[in-house]
Amino acid sequence: PSGLALWIEGARPRTLPARTGATAAGSVRGRAPSIHRASPDGEAEAVLTTDQSASRLAWLHDRAGRSRRGGGSRGREAEAAAVPLRPLRPHGLRRVVGHHDGGRLDQGVVRGGRPAVRRSSDLPEPSDAARRPVGVPRGPLGRRGRTTVTASLHPVGGDPRRLLALLDVWLSEPGGRLSIHTSGSSGEPKEVVLSREALVASAEATHERLGGPGQWLLALPTTGVAGLQVLVRSALAGHPPVVAEEHAGLEEALAAMSGERRYASLVPTQLHRLAAAGRLDALSTLDALLVGGAAVDPDLVAAARAAGVRVVRTYGMSETAGGCVYDGVPLSGVDLRLDEDGQVLVSGPVLLDGYGDEPWQGDWFATGDLGTLTDGVLSIVGRLDDVVKVGGSKVPLPAVEQAVRSLPEVHDAAVVAVPDTEWGNRVVAFVVPADAVCLDALRTESVREALEASGVDRWWAPRDVLLVDEVPRLPGGKTDRVRLREQATGPG
Repeated sequence: PSGLALWIEGARPRTLPARTGATAAGSVRGRAPSIHRASPDGEAEAVLTTDQSASRLAWLHDRAGRSRRGGGSRGREAEAAAVPLRPLRPHGLRRVVGHHDGGRLDQGVVRGGRPAVRRSSDLPEPSDAARRPVGVPRGPLGRRGRTTVTASLHPVGGDPRRLLALLDVWLSEPGGRLSIHTSGSSGEPKEVVLSREALVASAEATHERLGGPGQWLLALPTTGVAGLQVLVRSALAGHPPVVAEEHAGLEEALAAMSGERRYASLVPTQLHRLAAAGRLDALSTLDALLVGGAAVDPDLVAAARAAGVRVVRTYGMSETAGGCVYDGVPLSGVDLRLDEDGQVLVSGPVLLDGYGDEPWQGDWFATGDLGTLTDGVLSIVGRLDDVVKVGGSKVPLPAVEQAVRSLPEVHDAAVVAVPDTEWGNRVVAFVVPADAVCLDALRTESVREALEASGVDRWWAPRDVLLVDEVPRLPGGKTDRVRLREQATGPG
């Protein structure tokens, strides 16, 4: 547009050839490359600057006269010349500016390590969900209405395409950190801080295990570590993902994939819905399907594999930069061991940096999960807090839940424990009835008798059975046990 000015500042002066188009000039500002774009009315300019040790984002108010002089008298200036406006690729660009009044410098994206600047008109509009605030701090201008950021790394969130652009740039610079919130499935969510090195180590180990980089389907929220890793792997592979929310449904998104190698990451709930619709075969075009985030029914995995789907069961968490164990075997660089209580401990380059402002220190991360290791293959049997005492006897809630789910009258189930003045804890089962089932079979005493007949210790059997339309889930697919405990202890 008329009045648009661009400056590239680098380590040496450069004379650009004279052509028609927008004006550009190369000038020297020490060793810190930056890009300036002045607004058409000359009222403001946006600046992206990096140095050798760190990257920073600066917003400057300035006048058009100062802009045309190249930012003042400091440094040596090269001769200005007219060149056509096109994506610029200065080495060293490391940060992304959001919308700005007047002239806008909207996105920096990296392809093969070479950053480029794109105009906002070249970028897709954010989805409605991405328009809500995501906790992005304002720049030094700090005035409302001056900037609109639709993607963030602190915490991670926002429009997937814009978030990918942020990650693309962020991953090109060592030492970076970002933060994500845990699901809070069993308590208060935490802010987990992860380093670039941890995320890259996990992504590269994933591609190594699966057979090489490829195109990914993004069908999970980017606010969680599983969705984030889909974007990280896509950025490292140099192949943009197919975003499920941009298509009519999951099957349509799968059909839109065009990469030589194709991958997806789903939670068990998504896999179950495809199975219920008789459409598991739609996943057979994938070279691998990662399934994690929650325990997955072995029968569901078997059904998917029978339909030609290469299912890879993953185990991990936000603190391990996502899945770090595939089909029971740790990824390259990851080590496992059990402590004296049978708790799974994880070590390796994928571990977190800390929680919020509190750094995490140590070589082994205690997961809180109980497991077994047989010939190096990990099996998860529950969580430390999933083993409760009822009348003096230890009751493993995951085992009770699996036994309830296996009853023919049950379509789905979840089991929690709540405090009880007489027994210490009381086991409560939430049950979704199977189709066309007699509800008398799901009365509490009937369920207890059926479990005992199947070999379950009577002490383990639920004291209460509550019928529900569905088991509440968190966005990542995990059972919302906090909500279930509230329902179990609430009135009625």
